[in-house]
Amino acid sequence: MNNRSKKSYQYGIIGGGISGLQLALALIDDSHFAETSILIIEKEKKDTNDKTLCFWEIGNGKWDDLLSNRWTQGKFINRDGEQSVLNLGDYKYKMLPSINFYKYALSKLKADPRVTWVTSDVIALTEESNNVSIQTSEETYQVEHCFDSRVTVDYDQVATESAMVFQPFIGIEVQFDKAVFEAESFTMMDFQYRREDNTAFFYILPLSETRAMIEYTLFVPKNPSDMEQYLAHIDSYIKAKVTDQEYTLKHTEQGMIPMSTYPFHNANTQLLTKIGTAGSWVRPSTGYAFKYIEYYVGKVIDNIKAGKLPSQNLFNRRHQMMDGLMLDLLQNENTLGPWLFDTMYRKVETPLIFKFLDGKTSLLEDLKIMNSFKWAPFFRAIRRQWF
Repeated sequence: MNNRSKKSYQYGIIGGGISGLQLALALIDDSHFAETSILIIEKEKKDTNDKTLCFWEIGNGKWDDLLSNRWTQGKFINRDGEQSVLNLGDYKYKMLPSINFYKYALSKLKADPRVTWVTSDVIALTEESNNVSIQTSEETYQVEHCFDSRVTVDYDQVATESAMVFQPFIGIEVQFDKAVFEAESFTMMDFQYRREDNTAFFYILPLSETRAMIEYTLFVPKNPSDMEQYLAHIDSYIKAKVTDQEYTLKHTEQGMIPMSTYPFHNANTQLLTKIGTAGSWVRPSTGYAFKYIEYYVGKVIDNIKAGKLPSQNLFNRRHQMMDGLMLDLLQNENTLGPWLFDTMYRKVETPLIFKFLDGKTSLLEDLKIMNSFKWAPFFRAIRRQWF
């Protein structure tokens, strides 16, 4: 990558994760930024498969060449073991290993002379009159506008001010000797094997009839201190509900996604735009982020080209309100979670659910979804949120 001595850039991106890399790719792919200089500061090498990125979309998409799998069928399994077939309509559910995305993004960015990559920690960020000063342990850089993916608020504090639910997860990729899975169908949620009285479920992504990623996910008010304790849950689930065959462990991953209506984006200024989780770019009611990031990156690019602030008019207040009610119930009445999702996947067409979670539904469509539920729990959430 370009190691020029110049220390001033038009755009600085702090963080070479999913949001930072998507933004950088969008900048270099748009002819409007043909003469733009871009600084990316990332403390890690981004050379490991640290997460599995999943999303849905209609038809073909820009990331299809990077996918490891895709499905046109799915299922939901409630606490009693009853299955609901998910008819995806025109949608496909897609799986993208993060390492595929990292390799693709870094190969493009390394080849572009407009981009300078710095591997370092950011120590200080200072907004000056017409630029932002970024201090690392080795150097100080000036940028005309900074995009920052770091979350600088404490999640415990967030939980005292806004609806807040943690989504910790741990997943294993397993290989069996004989056929076990329906390779063409994924399991969105399986609530039938629960070890605690909370909203916790299993998630199965078959890669073939003998291989799959199986993940244990929780939506809980407090983040467990040790997710590895749940590896035993996955093993017990496999033996009780999947197969009694022995398996070979191929890969393990774990993480935590904050789900909150907290306005992280209020930290945006004329010269600084928060991105990713730090910019409220994660859908609060689900934790899905990859396609949301793509959407917000597109809005940021359009805003810049129109001479607006990058962060201008990014959010839909109606959907934020609905997310807040769902999160309130998961935070304060967590045991209702399995009922909420069972109701949604049994009574609402899957394409409409996906459309809502993409933030593309109309008011009438939103009301149709809300009318699928009993209203009493949501009235309680409204009272807690607004009164």
